[in-house]
Amino acid sequence: MKNARPAKKGKGYIRIAIIAIMLVLTVKALLGVRSNAIETVLLEYGEVKIMEQAKGVVVRMEKTVKAPISGRIAYIVPENVKVPVGTKVLEIKRDRIDDETLARYNEINKRIQALGDLDSEAAPDNSTGNVMKYLANISRLIHEGSLLAVYYEKEHLVRELNRSTALASSANELKLLLQEKDKIEKEMDGGVKAEYTQFPAVPVYALDGYEEVLTVESIKEINPAELSPPAVLRIDLNKGVEAGETVLKLVDNRKWYIVSQLSSGFGEDIKENKNVSIEFPGDDTVTVKGRVIGSKTTDQGTVVYIEIKDYVPGIFEQRFVDIILIKERYSGFVVPQKAIIEKGNETEVLVLQEGKVRSKKVAVKASDGINAVVESVQNGPALKLYDQVIINWERFGGNEGEY
Repeated sequence: MKNARPAKKGKGYIRIAIIAIMLVLTVKALLGVRSNAIETVLLEYGEVKIMEQAKGVVVRMEKTVKAPISGRIAYIVPENVKVPVGTKVLEIKRDRIDDETLARYNEINKRIQALGDLDSEAAPDNSTGNVMKYLANISRLIHEGSLLAVYYEKEHLVRELNRSTALASSANELKLLLQEKDKIEKEMDGGVKAEYTQFPAVPVYALDGYEEVLTVESIKEINPAELSPPAVLRIDLNKGVEAGETVLKLVDNRKWYIVSQLSSGFGEDIKENKNVSIEFPGDDTVTVKGRVIGSKTTDQGTVVYIEIKDYVPGIFEQRFVDIILIKERYSGFVVPQKAIIEKGNETEVLVLQEGKVRSKKVAVKASDGINAVVESVQNGPALKLYDQVIINWERFGGNEGEY
């Protein structure tokens, strides 16, 4: 009885070993079944886009609005609101007179005083009568032959003419000085100056310094590779402004442009007048249409210039943007690229039908490297909507057969 217990323990070890072996074989069998399973996708209609991600530089017809005089902002038009031609966008009220203008005002007053003193000291102006008198005397003396007297009369005539010219010049100068003085006094009394739109526009307060550099007129000279993102500034509307200081800009709301640099292979066939689509990725992707107005090849790739007439939220304040440029769109039956089998000059896909693998020859219309648009070829089985297209065809070596 004492020798039976070790034998029973040995049988327990054997049982555990058998269970472990069976478990391993079961797992391998399951993995083998999984690895041999056919993977398929349903054939459906869809779209393939030939596109490339890129950086874009926004170019617009825009005009900076500068403060016409120094002072405080009495009115400024709300930004990002479309306004028609002739809309008042800025009004500046002068709070003080600058030192330069004040000095000029004092100088004008002194000159006016001097001209007034000169005029009061001068004899009454009878220049015309005096000139006529001297001319008559000279004529009479010449007739009498008194040449010495003629000489003295000519001296009197010249002095009278000089006096008459000086008085006329002083009067004209005095008139101009009084006009300038009146203008300055109006400004000193709290002058107000306003600016108005000259084209349909959207007022924008954000300023990046490129407003007068990246222009529509010089757009084809722009190379994005040579530009760097700017620091965007906004003027403090609660502080005073100096004359000539930029306060805001007016942006044409009818059309705008994107300048983008693409890779050479992608952009080489994008020529003038080609229609393209541009996506602006984000929380809410926006897609617009554009027309290529020109392109050029650089060392970095292909630069394209695109005209756009559609609205993109926030675009009036942006200068550098991320875009996806779509140069072509193809629609039809879409399959994964890896489902396509190339055999010599022919292309096909494998389809699972009633437990059997069947081959269907196709023509590839377009591919983006991930998916492809395909169509049936003549004299062969046609593709059908919801066909089960096999994507792990390597298991079959691309051959038809039983499943």
